[in-house]
Amino acid sequence: QAYGVKVNVVCPGAISTPIWERSPMRGRGDRTRALRLIRWWMSPEECAARALAGLERNRPVIAITRETWLMWMLHRLSPRLSVRLHSWLVNKILSPDLLPQGATP
Repeated sequence: QAYGVKVNVVCPGAISTPIWERSPMRGRGDRTRALRLIRWWMSPEECAARALAGLERNRPVIAITRETWLMWMLHRLSPRLSVRLHSWLVNKILSPDLLPQGATP
């Protein structure tokens, strides 16, 4: 505050940008399956509008999508539970045995 510097954090979530198609997926995951599990995509324009609105309101943390807001709130309430849930979600994306029987990724 003494130096007039403000810091804001923008947590975008699943935004429909080419990064999802161009970035290599690390680990044992399947890109097609991972992309199918992301149900709500937001346009970059909507993301930018929400980020700017959060900056105008001087919010220190700007969670753009519902999912990022829920994870942020859960982390505030119970950091340990949020880490466990995040780990579970990542494993769900990466584990082929969680697909319905007979389905292919």
